[in-house]
Amino acid sequence: MDLASAKVIGAGLAAIGVGAAAAGVGYVFGSFLQSALRNPAAADGQQGRLFIGFAAAELLGVLAARGFGGVARRARARWSNSSPRCGTPA
Repeated sequence: MDLASAKVIGAGLAAIGVGAAAAGVGYVFGSFLQSALRNPAAADGQQGRLFIGFAAAELLGVLAARGFGGVARRARARWSNSSPRCGTPA
């Protein structure tokens, strides 16, 4: 696998993770709105859980982007001619 392929694969995996986080945020807010409309008196007590769910979904998206974005950085370091790990003298 060459460097360009590794970059594209890493970017695609990061995009999938960020897209899943966006879907998670939409699900959290949709569920909150549904429960708030069913029982408006309990909506104030559930708002803290809303923000915890939002933060958890966003954290997973950031971790996916950061983790799979590292695939391209590691591939660049591995297949670069200037890298001492490549096997060729720098």
